[in-house]
Amino acid sequence: KIPSRGLIGFRNEFMTDTQAAAPGFSTVTDITNLGQIVQTGQTVNWSHTISGLTSLMTSYAHVRSTSDGSAAQTSLQNILSLNLSTQLSPKTSASFGLRHVSFAGSPTDYRENAVFTTLIFLF
Repeated sequence: KIPSRGLIGFRNEFMTDTQAAAPGFSTVTDITNLGQIVQTGQTVNWSHTISGLTSLMTSYAHVRSTSDGSAAQTSLQNILSLNLSTQLSPKTSASFGLRHVSFAGSPTDYRENAVFTTLIFLF
């Protein structure tokens, strides 16, 4: 039995393999020249119940993408997020979160820092 103020965490590793649907088939982001795209990564999630109504969750993901076609590319993406959720009343809940994304690859490197809130009211 997990205590009401317990910690829950897990780690996951994954791999995906993507190819163009057919030669000459075009999509919004054309992957025909990229050949085979392989993504590998790891995710780590951690959740903590602060009280019966409030919980804290953090997650980290690291993804590496490589392609072997005529337009071969490699990219790295790291995502770190922190989210606090609470029940305000039987029909109202709220959450507050922070997110940091770092991407290195084509067409351009970028970093993102975000603050977000959510208010849900059921009626």
